[in-house]
Amino acid sequence: MFVRKVSMRLKADAASEFIRKMESEIIPLLREQQGFLDEMTLLAQSGKEVYAYSFWESSTDAEKYDT
Repeated sequence: MFVRKVSMRLKADAASEFIRKMESEIIPLLREQQGFLDEMTLLAQSGKEVYAYSFWESSTDAEKYDT
């Protein structure tokens, strides 16, 4: 298993829009990718920091998605 971590800072009051976009656009796209297993998103209480982890069968599968 391979885990890809992405971290970012959000603008003020952007957390709800980020969550909506993750659920409606990004996660469905990830599910179509070969080797994708699961995804976990952590949002800080402040709503300004996000950590997203995607789980893949191999690093090769994750790299294919990245490109």
